[in-house]
Amino acid sequence: MFEPFGKIRWEIMRNFIFQCNPEDKIIIDLGTGNPAITDEICCKKRIKVDVNPSTNPDIVCDLEKGIPVDDNSVDICVASEVLEHIYHSKKLISEIKRILKPYGIFILSVPNICSLKYRFAFLIGKIPAHAAKADMFYKDDNEVI
Repeated sequence: MFEPFGKIRWEIMRNFIFQCNPEDKIIIDLGTGNPAITDEICCKKRIKVDVNPSTNPDIVCDLEKGIPVDDNSVDICVASEVLEHIYHSKKLISEIKRILKPYGIFILSVPNICSLKYRFAFLIGKIPAHAAKADMFYKDDNEVI
């Protein structure tokens, strides 16, 4: 199911969630995938969000267009290996801030684009699919500089 580093990353993320004492908290898992990193975590409520209906999310949506959840309604937001797929990441971060309750917790992981594996790929002219332009290259919500 996982490459060795993927499994380590998965366990680290789950440990972060467990440290947040999720039993009485509402968790949203953005870009949930299948299996979801939040599966089998005891919590008050779990909301799985994904653009792909085949992962059986609770909410199917494009995160580029927002998160269809009420303001201040989530205790823990998990985004594992999602942000690198979003072109307007600042918009997504604003949405996460909007849905998190005061003192809510945001747990994020992204791939290390500077890893040796990706450095070799760059040397031979291969750019990883998740190497999107940074938000600073956008004048406004749609126009690329």
